[in-house]
Amino acid sequence: MRAAAFMTRSIRQDSRTISHHLMRAAVAAFILFLFMMQVSQTTIQIGAGGNFAAQVFQCCYWFLTLLGGVHFSAAISEEKEEQTLPLLKMTGASGFAILLGKSLPRLSVAVLFLICVAPFLLLSVTLGGVLIQGLVSSILSVLFYSLMLSQLGLLASVLAKNSRRAFSMMFFFWSLTEQMWLWVMLVGGLELVSSQTYGVWYDHAFSSSLFMNLNLTLLGFAEASWWYPHMTVHLGVSVCAFVLSWLSFNRFTEERSSGASSNWMNHLVSANHRSRVWDRATAWKTWHVLTGGVRWLWIRALGGIVLSFGLVTAVVIAVNGSFQAEAICIGSFWIALIVFLLSVGRMTGLVYQTEIQQKTLSTLVMLPAPASETFLSMLKGMLPAIAASFVPVIVGFVAMLSVLMEARGNFQSNVLSDIVEIIVVPWFWHFFSWALVTLALGTYLSTRVRHGGLLIAIGLLWVIAPIMFGLFFGIVVGSSNAREFFEYVVPVMLITVELAMALILMRSTFSHLEQLAAR
Repeated sequence: MRAAAFMTRSIRQDSRTISHHLMRAAVAAFILFLFMMQVSQTTIQIGAGGNFAAQVFQCCYWFLTLLGGVHFSAAISEEKEEQTLPLLKMTGASGFAILLGKSLPRLSVAVLFLICVAPFLLLSVTLGGVLIQGLVSSILSVLFYSLMLSQLGLLASVLAKNSRRAFSMMFFFWSLTEQMWLWVMLVGGLELVSSQTYGVWYDHAFSSSLFMNLNLTLLGFAEASWWYPHMTVHLGVSVCAFVLSWLSFNRFTEERSSGASSNWMNHLVSANHRSRVWDRATAWKTWHVLTGGVRWLWIRALGGIVLSFGLVTAVVIAVNGSFQAEAICIGSFWIALIVFLLSVGRMTGLVYQTEIQQKTLSTLVMLPAPASETFLSMLKGMLPAIAASFVPVIVGFVAMLSVLMEARGNFQSNVLSDIVEIIVVPWFWHFFSWALVTLALGTYLSTRVRHGGLLIAIGLLWVIAPIMFGLFFGIVVGSSNAREFFEYVVPVMLITVELAMALILMRSTFSHLEQLAAR
C-alpha cells in the first residue's frame, strides 16, 4: 500500500511538470517531420518504411538516453536535495517501497512516450520494407532498455549526493553496459588480450548493445526472432541494479539525512578561506564555490589537455593499430572544444539554478545594486574558469594547424596566411555565435526546468535547427549563382540574429530570476 501511495505521489508530480508534456509534443512533431521527409522520397527509396522506423527508434533511443537519463537519475537525489527523504522515511515505508514507488512512475513516462510514437510506427508499415515482427521486437527492446536506464538511474541517485553527480554516475554505468563494445575495442586495439579472446568479448559486447542491434531487429528478414540477447542483458542489469539500490538505500540515505557529510558549499568556502574576497562578493562566490577556485583552474587547464590528447590517442591506436599524429591532433581539438562547451554550459546553468534550489535569490536581490548587475556579476565570476577550460582548445587548435600545414610542406612559409584564411571565413565566427546562443538558451531553460536545460538547448539548436535550416536553404544552395550569397551573406545574417537572440535570452533570464525572487 505504501508503494502504491509513493507511485501516486510521483505520478502527480510528473503530470504537473509541463516540461514532460512539451518534450513529448516536440518529439512527436520531429518524428512527423521525418515521416514527411520519407514520404517525399518514397518513390526513389527501397524499403522506405524500414528506414523511417529505424529513424524513429534511433530518435527514441537518444531521447531516452539523454533526457530520460536526466529524469531517471533524479529519482532519489532530488529528495536528498529538497531534504524530504527523512519525511518519506517517517511514514514507516521500507526502502523497497520507496524505491519501487519512485522508479515505476518514471518508467511510465517512457511508456507514455512510446505510446505517442506508436501511430507513426504503424504508418511505416504502409511505406513497406518492415515486418510487424520487427516492430514488436524493437518496441520490446526499447522497453527493456528504458527499464535498464530507470534502474541504473535509481542506483546512481541512491549513491550520489545530488542530481548532477547522479547523472554523471549513471552515464558511467550506461557506458559500461550499453557501450561495452567500445571498451572491448579499445582493449583489443591496445593488444592487451589475445585476438581470440578479443573476438569472443567483442561478439558478446556487440550482441548486448541495443544501439548496435536496432536496425537488425527491424530489418532482419532472415532468421527473425522475437527475443534477442540484448533484451536478456538489459533485463538482468535492471534486476541487479534494483537489488543494489535496495541493499545500499539505508546506508547512503542515512548519511545524507543525518548530516554526516558536510555541506559542499561550506567545504569549498572553508578550503579557500585564505583567498582575498573580490570587490563583487557575488562574483567571488561563483569563482570559489561554483568553479572551485585556483585548484580547479589548474585541473581544467592541464587536466583537459591530458584528457583530450590521451583519450583520442588511445582510441586512434585502438582503431587503427598505429600512432597517427594528424588524426590525434584533429580529434583532440574537437574533443577539447566539445568538453569546453559542455563545461561552460554546465557552469552557466548551475550559477542560477543553485540559487533557485537553495532559495537565496531574494537575498541577492536585496543587495545594494540593481538585480541585473548582481546576476551579471555572478556570470563574471566564471571568467577565470572559462579561460582555463579554453586552454585545451587553444592547444588542440595549434597542434591541428601545425600538423595540417606540415603535411602540406609549407609549415614555415604560410603559417600566418593559413590562419588568416581560416579566421576571415564568416562560417568560422558563426560557430561561436551559435555556441553563444546555445549557452544563453541553456541558461534560460535552467531557470525554468530542474534538470536538462542545456541538453534541451543542444537538441533544439544542434539537431532540429540544422535539419530545418538545410531543408529551407537546400534549393538556394543548389544554384551555383547563390553560392557566394550562402558563403558570406547568410552567415553574417545568422551571426547578427544569434547575437540578438542571446541578448534577448539573457534579459529574459534576468527578468525571470527577479520574478522568482519576488515570490
